[in-house]
Amino acid sequence: MIGETYRDVEVVYLIDENKWRFTVNGRERTAETLSKARESIDRSLSNVSQKKEQAWKPFEVWHRERYGDGFKKVLLTSVAEGRSRWDKSAYAWISNNGKRSKEPMSLLFSIDEHNNALVEKIVSLEAEGHRIDIEIGENVKQLQPVTISSEAQS
Repeated sequence: MIGETYRDVEVVYLIDENKWRFTVNGRERTAETLSKARESIDRSLSNVSQKKEQAWKPFEVWHRERYGDGFKKVLLTSVAEGRSRWDKSAYAWISNNGKRSKEPMSLLFSIDEHNNALVEKIVSLEAEGHRIDIEIGENVKQLQPVTISSEAQS
């Protein structure tokens, strides 16, 4: 990973986008060059009227995989804007094994005793449902197909 920490802000180079990404004042930003990223950080942190404390440090949450693929623990790094200017849904940036993605807040859940027990139960029920689906499929394969005798066709 190419990057640096500048004024306590982690700046990371995104090779595939040829940009520098950083989060300052609770908002994720990008810049074309490292020097422009530093300038943006300086402007954001030096202007007292705009200076904001980040609401939290990144923390772990449960992420409900789309299409019922289970749950994973991920790092919630910052709040994000909607996917378009018309999308007013709440989103957040998450990180999982070095991969970042913008996900709806409706798929993110606190890691606590209550939710941990529910996640365990949901995962167990999904596994049982998968086993039942396989068993149903095996039984369907054993069904005898309809046959029509030549006498019934006349």
